[in-house]
Amino acid sequence: MPVLERFANAATDPTDRDKICHDFRYIVGTIVCLGEPLSRTALAALLDMEDESVTLRLNNLPSVLHVPKVADKPVRPLHLSFGEFLTSETCKDEAFRVDVRGTHVMLWQRCLRLLSGTDGLREDICNLKHPGHLRREVSLNLVNQHLRPAVQYACRYWVYHFQSSVSALSDEDEVHKFLQHHFLHWLEALSLLDRLADAIKFINILQLQNTLDNSGHVTAFLEDARRFLLANRFVAELAPLQLYSSALAFAPQNSIVRRQCGPLAAWIQQHPITPLTWSLELQKLEGHTSWVKAVAFSPDGSLLVSASDDRTVRLWQVSTGQEVQKFEGDTYLVNAVAFSPDGSLLALALYDRTVRLWQVSTGQEVQKLKGHTSLINAVAFSPDGLLLASASYDETVRLWQVSIGQEVQKLEGHTSSVSAVAFSSDGSLLASASWDEIVRLWQVSTCQTAQILKATGVVRELAFSSDNTKLITDREHLYTSLPASTSSYSATDSGYFLRHDWVEYQGQKLLWLPQEYRTSTSAIYGNTIGIGQGNGHVSFLKLHHV
Repeated sequence: MPVLERFANAATDPTDRDKICHDFRYIVGTIVCLGEPLSRTALAALLDMEDESVTLRLNNLPSVLHVPKVADKPVRPLHLSFGEFLTSETCKDEAFRVDVRGTHVMLWQRCLRLLSGTDGLREDICNLKHPGHLRREVSLNLVNQHLRPAVQYACRYWVYHFQSSVSALSDEDEVHKFLQHHFLHWLEALSLLDRLADAIKFINILQLQNTLDNSGHVTAFLEDARRFLLANRFVAELAPLQLYSSALAFAPQNSIVRRQCGPLAAWIQQHPITPLTWSLELQKLEGHTSWVKAVAFSPDGSLLVSASDDRTVRLWQVSTGQEVQKFEGDTYLVNAVAFSPDGSLLALALYDRTVRLWQVSTGQEVQKLKGHTSLINAVAFSPDGLLLASASYDETVRLWQVSIGQEVQKLEGHTSSVSAVAFSSDGSLLASASWDEIVRLWQVSTCQTAQILKATGVVRELAFSSDNTKLITDREHLYTSLPASTSSYSATDSGYFLRHDWVEYQGQKLLWLPQEYRTSTSAIYGNTIGIGQGNGHVSFLKLHHV
């Protein structure tokens, strides 16, 4: 590329030319590998160079780089193809070709050294002093004053560069030492930057990286860090300095983060007695202020929807516990929820006796289903997503055509409120349970009763086994007289089910739930159980059957 030759030929001495080419790869290679553009000042800080040296090199490349005159504005390539050229075999001159992997190695190392340095991270980076200082009361100007752009970048992108470098983790390596000394400082900074939810993603990424043989300690640290973060995300977002007090004080006694990232706050003169190890509860989603009436996982398990008597419906990202969407107002007093099989729609059974269909990606209402004359207790999509079944206090089950929001059939036969509905895995059958203690099986194609089953009490939760020969309910297993299906999927395939105060696995009692964890509603995805509680919390349990 002629512009690069002119850039290098500005030097008359071969040694100077080598220095110019090295600086080019170091500075411009960084620019094309960054996670987001940085200013000249931030680049200099990240690369540990003088501002003048960076400016000198960049100003010689006006035809390929946009270099603002203002030092704190981001430097960008003028064309995306410039970066692609420098990082590919198309660039024949090795003096200018950028080693992408090597540059990412250099960048994650520079990030960690910057964060670990004298002008990097520390406890109470913004000098808030009071442990209960709320994040919302910390001005952006104060955050920017104490967390320079290069430090902010390093906090947010060192894991990206580590992942892109395909580096491996080992005990007492640079990453492990950084986490041991600065894990809480890093979380504090991310919270102040309103990026704490990203930390969970970062830990997950690090856990998936290659490890060397001597990596047992860093692997254990990352798992403990993940549990620590999931348990304390809410309070750390609320008041970042609680990471050093509440989060450590209430962590299990054997928590690696508690042991290695302490000491515990001196002003807590008597510390609470905590369990030795982490409980089965994976994380607790906090935000609702009243009884959680309904929860449901998306088909891929990535999202959880919760509906509460506080008149809000919230969507949560399961991997991070982050609230990604909230609907609120009198409209959102909801009694039941369900995702469509492709995860694109959400059915909400409202207290106004209607079912609303919402587009998950936009939060927009796309259909309003009207017909029931009393409160709706349950909703369920057919496996192909074409039909929706709703069960109501009006003693009926109604089938709706999802695409047009039209009622196609009203199923009558129950003599009391209908409490639950479920489609079989092949969509040919619909089961409905009622306060009349009867479970009815309906042929979907004809809307005729296929079988009537007597339960030992009111059934509030039910699902078909994968072969349609059994109904798993919150009271008992009910066996059908129908031929076995060859369908390959059922919501019950994981084997887990909640029945009263027990989690069961394949029909056997597995885990007793204390009073505070007994469900007002629940949802299961694989071996993860979402529990909606009367206090407004949503808890996750992740189990491994014995």
